[in-house]
Amino acid sequence: MPSFLARRYAREQVPALERSIAALVLLLTVGIVATLTGVALRPAPPLFQTQPGSERSGANRELFVARSMMPPLGTAGWSDATDVRTVTPGEGDVAFAYEGRYRSVADPNQTVPVLIRDTGEPRNARQLFESDRPATAVALNVGCKGWQTASAGGFWAGRYYTHFDRSTVQTPDPTIQVIADALAGVQIRYEEATPASAGTANAAPPKATTESPLPKVELAGWEPPGDIREFTPENLWEKIDGRAEAYLSFHMVRMTFGTYRSLRDPDAFIDVYWYDMMAPDNAFGIYRAERGLQATDVNIGRGGYTSPGGVFFWKGRHYVRVEAPDAGEKLAEAATAIARTLEGRIPDEGEPMWADALLPAADRLPGSLDYHAKDAFSLDFLSDTFSADYNAGGKTFKTFIHRAADAADAERIFGAYAKFFETSGSLLKRESGDGLQRLVGESGGVVDAVFQTGRYVGGVTGGNDAALAEERAAAFAQSLKEKGGK
Repeated sequence: MPSFLARRYAREQVPALERSIAALVLLLTVGIVATLTGVALRPAPPLFQTQPGSERSGANRELFVARSMMPPLGTAGWSDATDVRTVTPGEGDVAFAYEGRYRSVADPNQTVPVLIRDTGEPRNARQLFESDRPATAVALNVGCKGWQTASAGGFWAGRYYTHFDRSTVQTPDPTIQVIADALAGVQIRYEEATPASAGTANAAPPKATTESPLPKVELAGWEPPGDIREFTPENLWEKIDGRAEAYLSFHMVRMTFGTYRSLRDPDAFIDVYWYDMMAPDNAFGIYRAERGLQATDVNIGRGGYTSPGGVFFWKGRHYVRVEAPDAGEKLAEAATAIARTLEGRIPDEGEPMWADALLPAADRLPGSLDYHAKDAFSLDFLSDTFSADYNAGGKTFKTFIHRAADAADAERIFGAYAKFFETSGSLLKRESGDGLQRLVGESGGVVDAVFQTGRYVGGVTGGNDAALAEERAAAFAQSLKEKGGK
């Protein structure tokens, strides 16, 4: 049978429909070839170039870091840092710059502006410190090195250089030392040292670090990390992809990573993950969240345990994982020595969690205190909440407490709780009076008895006995009300 590509007389006999189909196929083929040729000839973008619109936005993360770098001054009559923002880094090797100011509550015109510059490396911070220090300044005992004049101060610690000014302040407090101590308290102090001969004609090149966040351990045969890396909320996923969100949910500020190595066995090493969690509540919360069933308590930090994977502890605003690749006795000994060395470098006032003393003691299960930084009990309106487990006559439940910014914020959260039961369960009871708001609700077979008094929202959840939940919540609310709900 003749085909379309056969002799001329045969092609002339091809029906019109077949000729149309062949033409369409030919056009499609030409189009495909042209497209492939265009792609092949198109200039390739540089390797690792980010396509427009696909960048990871770091604005919110950096703003969070900026706020964490300016903690409360702890001085009566002065607000927490306001107008906190990231600013154009400016000169030199500055990677990020953070700006904010503290204000007098009585006179908002009295302020202490603060500028913190992240220079990437300690030597850059030191150089910025030297260039910014006034000729008339005297020493300020803070960070790696500090200066002060009658109205201003500055210091460097690690890779940060911090400058503040109190020239508009008319009151004795806060003093320059108080301001500096508050700001330096959230920065890790480590520095690079230069030999005594540095700067002379025949001086050897500067040698790196004598004091670092991960120092030498008094254990024969082990050397400290030679390469220390820091990760922020923006790039933490690069190091612990898959687990980063858990740390971010507890407001992690930065993580310092390094590896200790055995001088005798090149295959023996111990990794350290040192997390700055911004506040003790968060450090405690992630510590509790990661504690496994095979944990054995150890007296390191405010709370510590060992497991086949290493040594883990929290202290102050820090959570530290000292991870060994196996459970061998030698590595376990080295991991413990490293953990104890690091513990000694972490400041901690040792004050108990504020909620620990407020949650009821009767029927409370030992060691059950927990902290929920976000979405407590899967409720997206309830965060920064402490809870503990209870057992009363064989019936188990949780008692919880949240301390809001003020009474108005606590009322907002209580209202969200009521709305939750109205839309996702049953609101069994709601009443108010005598400085208290109360409700009882049920959702998915779980009964909650909730109250609000002053700046506190608390109650009982996790059980199915409405009468017991209401009774325990009422007693808890009354004890807080008697304390003034403050």
